Amino acid sequence: MKKVEWLLPTMVAAGLLLASCSPTSDPGKGGEGAGENTSSSMKESVQQAEAQNTNAQKASAHVKQEAQGGTPETPEPPPEAQQDKWTSGDFNASRNADGALVAVPAGLKEDYFIDNGAVVELEGETLVMANVFSGDEGAVKVMLSRKPGEAEVKTVWSETITDTNNRRYNAFIRQLMVKLDETRVLFLEPEITNNGGKFHLSEFNARTGKVTRIREDFWPLLNDKYDYDYMYQYRWDSGRKKLFLQSYLGLVRVFDLQGGKDEAPERLFRVIPHSTTGIPSLFPSPDLERFVHDDESGKVTFYKMDGTPLGKIKLPADKYVPSEKVKWNPAGSIAWMESSPEGQGRIKDIDIDYLSIAPQRIDFYDKDGKALGSIRAEAGDDRALDIVSWLDASTALVKSYKFVPTGDDSYGIEEKEATYYAYNVLLKKKRRSPGGTEKEKAQVSKEQTKVIVGTKEIVFPED
Repeated sequence: MKKVEWLLPTMVAAGLLLASCSPTSDPGKGGEGAGENTSSSMKESVQQAEAQNTNAQKASAHVKQEAQGGTPETPEPPPEAQQDKWTSGDFNASRNADGALVAVPAGLKEDYFIDNGAVVELEGETLVMANVFSGDEGAVKVMLSRKPGEAEVKTVWSETITDTNNRRYNAFIRQLMVKLDETRVLFLEPEITNNGGKFHLSEFNARTGKVTRIREDFWPLLNDKYDYDYMYQYRWDSGRKKLFLQSYLGLVRVFDLQGGKDEAPERLFRVIPHSTTGIPSLFPSPDLERFVHDDESGKVTFYKMDGTPLGKIKLPADKYVPSEKVKWNPAGSIAWMESSPEGQGRIKDIDIDYLSIAPQRIDFYDKDGKALGSIRAEAGDDRALDIVSWLDASTALVKSYKFVPTGDDSYGIEEKEATYYAYNVLLKKKRRSPGGTEKEKAQVSKEQTKVIVGTKEIVFPED
């Protein structure tokens, strides 16, 4: 059986295992919540990276690949001598030598592991959502609460799934938890039954301790042919209070939690079937008003969030286009696509279905897919350009550089002689960056929580 390997993008990997306050999914290496992400280049600790890799490999054994025609696998139960009964969701906590609070599942010994951690910092409280896998006990999803100065961790919500043949199993494993405000979090709440289950978009109020279902049973199973769907990516816009969801089999939902209109397209926008590394085939705009979908027809199509098709872009023939085919400015008003000639050592990084390049050309489009023009790298086969950031809704900060392939491998480059200029897409004008001022503006620092969700324990830093 081919298993799904959860090699999520940078934000998602960081969001799930060294969880940040706002998990990003972006299974597309960008955007808040990118599952999602999570995305995967953190170098803080070699030991933590190795632990995460082991964790991901173990977790993949618990996930069915229905799209590849796989069949369920159930892990071998542990020897009874190693496994104690435990009350689902309970954790014990104690201080380590460094003064940090370490939480472990109560009543379990060695045969368990913790996976898919998401962390949200509220005002005066830390919430952690994670899965605990333990032999015959199956998977338990927990939400833990810890208040500063307290030497205990409380379980404020939990749910269990013991049957890996349950058609909701894959969906159960994935996490979604984001911050609504200083007292509430939004999360995907599974309600598991013997033969299946329901999924609700729910809110947990840390002040009252209550769970409220905001959108009930919103995720129907599609039909008997497609069983094991799961949440592939999500985006959370904290300012607009909008949540975008896409499942692997193509269910798309946008929930407006400020009283606006929810969007629920009738047709499916399925993930490219061979995509296993977490790179999406659907690219939502940051304002969650548009998305672009790649159906592998040689074109990508712009859509309104209700599923209405707009403009199409033909992918350039005989050229490299990165796996993140369409990118957006923060305002959601301009999209762009990078391309470069094949060869010439322009591959920065590559995987089964992931490609990052040193672009020779960048084409711009409005939010409906209409062409707005393009820019090219300076003359020479060894020149490239990247969009570093956006200075306003129509002005991009562009980096121009010389690239040099590193070593004899087919990918990997070194950037040299970088210069910067500002380019107004609508006016088609550029100006040089004075002394790197715009470069400094582009540097954004994102705060990350210090809570570490490991394979055996959850560590809260010393107060």
